[in-house]
Amino acid sequence: MPTRIFSLPFIVIPKYKYKFLKATTANIPGNVVRENRGSKMTIGRGGMLKVRHLVLVAKALAPHVESAGYQPPSRIAFIEFFVKPEEPSD
Repeated sequence: MPTRIFSLPFIVIPKYKYKFLKATTANIPGNVVRENRGSKMTIGRGGMLKVRHLVLVAKALAPHVESAGYQPPSRIAFIEFFVKPEEPSD
């Protein structure tokens, strides 16, 4: 997918509430953070902030392992957060 680049004729400085920004990373379990495959932050039109974490989701290990040592394949999943900017107060 090609990257889209756009420019605005004016400067936009969106502001976000700290509690919402903190929520995008604060409550993720430690084992998910350790296996994190990367994170990406983008700001869309209107100042919508999107935080995407790419994480490894492993299946629970069976109580017995085959003699060949086969383990079921893991999967990769996205955890996404969307944060709306604060409304400007005039």
